[in-house]
Amino acid sequence: MTWEYPKNYLIRKVNSGGRIWIENQTLFLSWSLCGFWLGLKGVPQNKLEFYLAGYYLGEIDLPTRSIRWASQTDASQLTSKVLPMS
Repeated sequence: MTWEYPKNYLIRKVNSGGRIWIENQTLFLSWSLCGFWLGLKGVPQNKLEFYLAGYYLGEIDLPTRSIRWASQTDASQLTSKVLPMS
């Protein structure tokens, strides 16, 4: 199944090394995400939230290139805006 992200999201495919391209550099996320397309949503304070299909996975701090993975509490407070494609 493929997913359609909102038009204001950046779309990135996780490569075979578990990395995505952001601002002309790669950033390691996870080998478990290899091959998946992620939606990245810009949020205040120079950060990107990242989603897999309808699931919030975490946040990337662009200046430090650090990742904060979502906790169970974070994920339950967010609603999905991602729609399945036929």
